[in-house]
Amino acid sequence: MSKPSGNADAQLDPKLTATPNRTDWQVFNLKCMSESELLFEEAKRLYEAWLGEQGYTARQGQLDMMRFISQSLTRKQARIGVVEAGTGTGKTVAYCIPAAIEARRQHKTLVVVTSTVLLQRQLLKTELQQLADLFSPALTFGIIKGRRRYACIDRLDKHVSSISGDSVDLFGNVNPSRTDRRIAAQLLDQFDDRKWDGDMDAAPISLTRRHRSSFTTDALGCHRQSCEFAKPCPYFRARKKVSALDVVVTNYSLLMAAGREGIDMLPAPEDCIYVFDEVHRLAEIVMNSGAVSSSTSAVIEVVDGVEKFINWLMSNVESGHPLSSAHQDILGIAPQIPPLINELREHFAQLTRTSAIEPDSQRKVFRFVAGQIDEATNQKAQMLASALGGLHDVLNELFKTLDDARANLPMWIQTEVLARAMRSFTELLTTLREFNSLFADWGSASLGASARWLSSEDEEWRMHTVPIAVDEILNDSVWSQAHSVICTSATIYSSQGFNQFKQEVGLNLPDEQFNRIASPFDFRGKVKFQIANIGFSQPGGEAFNRAAASHLPQLLISNRSGLVLFTSRFDMIAVYEQLPESFRVLCVMQDELSMAETLRKHREAIDSGGQSYIFGLVSYREGVDLPGDYCQHVVIMRIPFSVPDDPVIKSQKELLGLENAFMQYDVPQASLRLFQACGRLLRSESDSGTITVFDRRIVERRQYCDELIRPLPDFEIVDLKKLSIP
Repeated sequence: MSKPSGNADAQLDPKLTATPNRTDWQVFNLKCMSESELLFEEAKRLYEAWLGEQGYTARQGQLDMMRFISQSLTRKQARIGVVEAGTGTGKTVAYCIPAAIEARRQHKTLVVVTSTVLLQRQLLKTELQQLADLFSPALTFGIIKGRRRYACIDRLDKHVSSISGDSVDLFGNVNPSRTDRRIAAQLLDQFDDRKWDGDMDAAPISLTRRHRSSFTTDALGCHRQSCEFAKPCPYFRARKKVSALDVVVTNYSLLMAAGREGIDMLPAPEDCIYVFDEVHRLAEIVMNSGAVSSSTSAVIEVVDGVEKFINWLMSNVESGHPLSSAHQDILGIAPQIPPLINELREHFAQLTRTSAIEPDSQRKVFRFVAGQIDEATNQKAQMLASALGGLHDVLNELFKTLDDARANLPMWIQTEVLARAMRSFTELLTTLREFNSLFADWGSASLGASARWLSSEDEEWRMHTVPIAVDEILNDSVWSQAHSVICTSATIYSSQGFNQFKQEVGLNLPDEQFNRIASPFDFRGKVKFQIANIGFSQPGGEAFNRAAASHLPQLLISNRSGLVLFTSRFDMIAVYEQLPESFRVLCVMQDELSMAETLRKHREAIDSGGQSYIFGLVSYREGVDLPGDYCQHVVIMRIPFSVPDDPVIKSQKELLGLENAFMQYDVPQASLRLFQACGRLLRSESDSGTITVFDRRIVERRQYCDELIRPLPDFEIVDLKKLSIP
């Protein structure tokens, strides 16, 4: 957390520290202004002070965005505004200033929600830091993340004090090794010396994914009431600070989890002014946050683990223990579950040979049309939900008994046995809860709007559920609850204007509550946008990949840097492997390294005067910032249409009931993704470069080519139909 300097005892006043003297005429004018005009004027004065301190000049786009946000935040009702701010607008300052002023005026908390750590760090270290002292008193701000992003001091302490060697316990958990204990001790020393606050993203030493999992916990594994480290707990310290902050920065996943599970990490929605940045990802994140899947074998394995656990526990407690009833209940319920799972497996095998389910035999995916499950599957899922729910409830009561034992240390259980049992409980209960959620959904009498399907591999069945009624979820948790909301991104506007976004997230608002701020960049003068011709009217297939691999070196070699974007991992690897060796050594492909390492290696090559070209998929299409010489050429291998057989997309189209799903859903989505890909080139006003598209459908498919191009900036598009890449 960061609290900039300022007089904390000063009277709350959103005005500038030094407000210019006003004449009587100016005061009269202020009295005649509407609330939105007053907010904008206050924001404008603060903005001008910020410009002066930073040595910047005013941008019309920032002023236009601040005016629009001022109007949105002061509406009498439906205080919601959606604004697309083109690259280079400076949207973070444009929304922070008026939103922070109004939040303080209304005694609300400004909550800025993003989807990337990069933007969160930028807000905390740059914009909010620069703006804080312009307020009187200074703005206080910080970040709140999920529990797993903070160290559990109890777990670190247990690792340090453990005497276990490199081994695996009864439940398949790896006991702490000497290396684990050494790393835990280093972290604990840093925390005790106040050199580290427990934020895992700022850990003072490099940690593996396993270490991050071992040194953190979730809500179920947290024993705050009986934990000796409750007072210095990094997570609860962070939560406590949130209530006193003017501005809180967080991520969408945490926001959705808080709403879905009733977790009070953030102020109540009615006490918040939300700014949803990178909002083009909102619908996707809502669906992913509620997605659940499990294989049938995983259920049997966990149930078997529960039986082993209770038997081990009973053999390691002394007489006088209160666990006998739970022991008998578990041994009564657990054996019922494997036969029910085997019945379900046999039913799935028969079901996939009927017309009751939509098959995709090539991908071994079987989809329930419109998410509606057949009656037999529904009944079997009900029985499993009942059994798994019962097992979870008994285990949860047992967990509470042992949690009480942590505080009282009774004679019937040893400390080491108790510690091992509590570690096992966390994973077992979390997994059982997820299983119960999945089967309860499939066994519900009134199935909600979700995509539901089966996938099969090696005679194993996996069940999937993804909620698709995003509009209902957001209306219940955000739109109807929040004091006010500002939605923004550099890419919201599609071939259907704002209608695509409205439809996705359920915002049926008048046009006046939507705005598009143009980028200040000179796209026509700075960007060469060309459609290549390598002999194929449509991309894909071995021959196309071979031709692409042959042409790419000649296309890119005159540029020191480039970003080559694919929609398919298979195609990316195929093209990469067929590149000439002399050029391939200059390329770095996604998944060879982490994204952070890939970008670091790329920048180092350019900084040293060399050449470097990144081959990437969807994660490199948005949110990657490579200004100047770091990206001189963007290559788009194919128009980023959705996968036509994706179960979630098919179910969404059914839910929407579109007359022409391709033109009303697929084309607008593709146009937005194409817009995002093009946005990787110009990151500052001094940048310039080339965008090359290898997919000729963008100029040859008259049915939709104009729709694809409509949301793009003012590029001069050059069709190389008569001039192939040499």
